[in-house]
Amino acid sequence: MVYHEAIALLKNEKISDVKTKLNAKYGLRGSQLSLKMMDEHKRINGLCARNEAVEALVDNVVASGAKVSGVRDIWYLLKHKIQVYQHPLQTEVEFSDAITNEIGTHLWKVFTKHDNSIYNRLGITTKRVELGSQPIVLFVEKELPDYKFIKDEILPYIYVASGQPNLFEFAQLAESLQSFDEIYLLTLTDFDPSGLTIAQVVATRLQEALSAFGDATVVHKSVELDWFSYPTYKLSSDQVKKDIWNYGDFGVELNAIPISDRQDAIANTLDDVIDLEIFESLAINRRTQIEFDKALDASEEYQDAVAEMNRIVDEIRDEVVNSVYDFDTNRFNGFSTTSTIVSMSERVS
Repeated sequence: MVYHEAIALLKNEKISDVKTKLNAKYGLRGSQLSLKMMDEHKRINGLCARNEAVEALVDNVVASGAKVSGVRDIWYLLKHKIQVYQHPLQTEVEFSDAITNEIGTHLWKVFTKHDNSIYNRLGITTKRVELGSQPIVLFVEKELPDYKFIKDEILPYIYVASGQPNLFEFAQLAESLQSFDEIYLLTLTDFDPSGLTIAQVVATRLQEALSAFGDATVVHKSVELDWFSYPTYKLSSDQVKKDIWNYGDFGVELNAIPISDRQDAIANTLDDVIDLEIFESLAINRRTQIEFDKALDASEEYQDAVAEMNRIVDEIRDEVVNSVYDFDTNRFNGFSTTSTIVSMSERVS
């Protein structure tokens, strides 16, 4: 009790003032906490210094125009400059995970506050998001084929994750969805505390990402099933105690539910969350696109134009392949080489 009070006071007051207050209130007991308080104070200061350093270094990477394939690549670029902040009792994996998390958090803060192109400039993208053409996002916690039955019908956005999603993936989704006024989000997760938390996080993060581009709003609905009619598993005591969970001692894994039941649940949830008029409008848009594609395929004029375009492409390719080039092979000093004339067609063969 006294220790937690001391830590709370330390956030806003000098350590000497905190000692005085605790000594007056608790006497000797307050004095005995001095060393522990100082250790915690140094730890907090160290974390703050580390975080400031990480943010400054990340900003430098962004300003340099560097391209990376993911957030962890930034950690590798900065590793030699940040290792001084590693605690002696912290493993390499623990430290790298902590720094990578700080990097990701900082990028997200910059993205949501004032720079919605930061991930694009860094070149960070994801393959877990499959873009569609309708303002419907189906998030599936596990790599399951549940979405395939609606994919061709209404062309939703598909986001298949394994566990916790990455922040930059919401940025990529939001950028594609920014032209819509309302985004209909369906989340399909395990029925356990972790699954419910993930669904909540997805809805919150997607709304934050959309707000970085405009005023689009998220309409969220979790896919519902008669969960306890399927095989269950025993939750840990820590899981049961989580605030988000009020369903007893057992949970249900998605994998334990037949795919037909999961698909029916998705369809039913779509009916619940999307007004009939809106759903009809989406269906009409999709049908219009299908009919347009059919009309193009049936058009002789269009087919003739495609054939002519392909003929021109082939003609240009043949002209380039059959051209003759003079290659200078004198590339290395000290070696006797000769210049060779060769056609591209000979080189390809």
